[in-house]
Amino acid sequence: MSVISQKRESARAMILTSNMAASRVLASFLSKDPKFDFEIFQETKVKSAALLYKAQPFDLVLLGETVEGGSSLDFLDSIYASKEEWHPVIFVHFGKGHETCLDALRRGAKEYVELGSLTSYELRLTVERIRETLVLYQENRRVQKENAMMLLELERSNQDLAQFAYAVSHDLKEPLRKIVSFGSFLVEKVEESSDPEVKLFAKRMMDGATRMGAMMSALLEFSRVSSSPGTKVWSPLQEALGRALDSLEMRINETGGKVTVESELPMVQGDPLRLEQLLQNLVGNALKYAREGVPPLVQIRSLMREDGSCQLSIMDNGIGFDPNQAHRIFGIFQRLHGRSSVYEGHGVGLAICKRIVEGIGGRIWAEGCPGEGASFFVEFPCAR
Repeated sequence: MSVISQKRESARAMILTSNMAASRVLASFLSKDPKFDFEIFQETKVKSAALLYKAQPFDLVLLGETVEGGSSLDFLDSIYASKEEWHPVIFVHFGKGHETCLDALRRGAKEYVELGSLTSYELRLTVERIRETLVLYQENRRVQKENAMMLLELERSNQDLAQFAYAVSHDLKEPLRKIVSFGSFLVEKVEESSDPEVKLFAKRMMDGATRMGAMMSALLEFSRVSSSPGTKVWSPLQEALGRALDSLEMRINETGGKVTVESELPMVQGDPLRLEQLLQNLVGNALKYAREGVPPLVQIRSLMREDGSCQLSIMDNGIGFDPNQAHRIFGIFQRLHGRSSVYEGHGVGLAICKRIVEGIGGRIWAEGCPGEGASFFVEFPCAR
């Protein structure tokens, strides 16, 4: 019967101590490890060990109490000066006192052992504990690296898509202008025709071209917001709201609506023009989806949270929406009401809002119920 030996994983280990006898014992112990094939580096000086560790962090460090050119604690301080949050260090103690061991733990060592009174079995258990932590750490580091690469690829893909959308919609505007221009001449000609079907076809063609032009303009604006987050400065949200309401004054008067601000709005780190656009889109959306015969009422509130964030809520008394459709409401070209409804729009305004909010490190969501109005919530970091 043949015995198949399991291949051991490769790992790097450093033994840092000026006690050469202890160093040989530790090296012999690591070389017989059943799970890892350790590449062992034996060092006596703090400075050379720190430089070696900085060049390439080790999977395991056995750090002796006595070293040359400094102290063991100096070595711990030097490696924790890097950005790595976790270092697999076992402090090896040869004496009877525990003060140095406790100090080493405070400096970052994960375990300590007393080599003088420790059996090989106890040492093995200690190394296995740190090794289990090491395996979890390596897996976590691998996942973080993969996630970082995926995030980078996603950001690159989003930028490419935004640039593509901008280029396509921008380049299509010129031929569309020609279609609209020549189409208007055609409509004038067919007005003289007595054939009602020809008139209908010409009108539908112009309506479609006009709608396509509006969608292109909306797509251009969406791609601009997506590809460029704008400047980030501390801006008073109250002033951005004032400018947004000035722009919506005619719509407010036409609908007989009322907008109330029930609390002072905070300072927010973001582009002032984008913040104005965000509020104009959200308040404009509340005014647009009003119930027939009921003047729109929009209430704006802000709430400071203990974590330093601010929650802004914009609530209306409009037609509301099915809460099961809330996940669609911020998608581009997603409309909960068809083109045949009395509510104009192309389903881009709220998608732009989502991009603006995410660009300043916040989040946005909506809640609603048919016939009972809708509430939009924006949460972002702010200054107190």
